[in-house]
Amino acid sequence: AIYGSTLVAGGDFLSSESTTNLNNIACWNGSIWSALGNGTNNTVWAITMNSSVLWAVGDFTTAGNKPSHKFGSFTISVPEIITQSASMTLCEGDNIQQWVNAKGLGISFQWQKYNGSTWVDLTASSNYSGINNDTLNILDCPASLNGGQYRCEISNFKGTIYTTIKTLTVKTSPNVATQPANVTVCESNPATFSASINGSNLTYQWLYSNGMSGYQ
Repeated sequence: AIYGSTLVAGGDFLSSESTTNLNNIACWNGSIWSALGNGTNNTVWAITMNSSVLWAVGDFTTAGNKPSHKFGSFTISVPEIITQSASMTLCEGDNIQQWVNAKGLGISFQWQKYNGSTWVDLTASSNYSGINNDTLNILDCPASLNGGQYRCEISNFKGTIYTTIKTLTVKTSPNVATQPANVTVCESNPATFSASINGSNLTYQWLYSNGMSGYQ
């Protein structure tokens, strides 16, 4: 069955190349297969649908976890977000997750990042995994992602919704841009040392060594 740009297929299958737990009935949005709820517990022979209900016929006894002797129905509605994570703060090189808990039949997920003018779908890389799941993993986070804005697009063939925008704050490791220089002064006169340090949330502690017992 086809609804808008979504294909709904039934048969005798449990998974696709990239998606598990399809349970004999699944939705194709043009890029990824997604489960239609809990599907059925056996083969689907035929399906049909209108604007809000999908009917399935097959050799099954449950459909959507409900008792259904060879005939079952699935009520389709726009996805709904139940809970979601907030903006993120982490140190450079660390890993972090963004997640959303959403409900709805046949929903798919696509995490996106704002490029300054439009939202762009993320693709799997050394820094991103789970781009089509309810949980996005940001891996070995580089300083270049600081200030990045993210959201998740959640859709089925009834509609599309988005999470709130999540901002990524990356705390960078300190590094010395300018070292303090040697200073020569007369006895009893003050000496001033300065250094330029790059990094986030920095604190400073100057140390002294007499040349024999290390720094203190």
